[in-house]
Amino acid sequence: MTKTMVMAIVAAAILVAGCTPQPADENKARASTPKAPTKATAQPSDAADVSAVAINLAGGEKKKISDYAGKVVVLDFWATYCKPCIEKLPKLEAAEKKWGPGVVVIAVTTDPDLGTATGWAKAHKMGLPIAEYTDEMQKVFFKGEETVAIPQTRVIDQSGKLAKSWGPDGTHEELEQEVQALLADAGKSKG
Repeated sequence: MTKTMVMAIVAAAILVAGCTPQPADENKARASTPKAPTKATAQPSDAADVSAVAINLAGGEKKKISDYAGKVVVLDFWATYCKPCIEKLPKLEAAEKKWGPGVVVIAVTTDPDLGTATGWAKAHKMGLPIAEYTDEMQKVFFKGEETVAIPQTRVIDQSGKLAKSWGPDGTHEELEQEVQALLADAGKSKG
């Protein structure tokens, strides 16, 4: 098999399974060789409390997941170079509006710099808040994974616990069902 054929097969696998982002740290980006993308990330086994995870929003605002207590938080990990990612963003933006004030969707960019993502978002009139991908997020949401295939989605329940995780093969319908179930559970506990 020629080198060109191998590269074509690897490129096709990346397109099918998702895009492989560069690590948050530029030194890691230069030092690491991307592995083949993985399928969906394992589901949370113990509903880990992720409420202390910091979120560095574009514009300099710093929050923690706990600042969104009482709301479902959807973290969508994406990049401007990832076609499946950018095709997913308009659906997430429309869904957030439909879900209402009980849900917050945050687009976490894995682009090497936040300016690339914010420029893209402005040019495409995307209204979702953008946050930078940090080493802390890597450690908490992708523990033990050197490189991560995107898009990835993490759903955090109203109490700050990781409720569900999807990799590149996750669907919008699965996300919709999970968010609706969390909203319904919250409604039952109030009533």
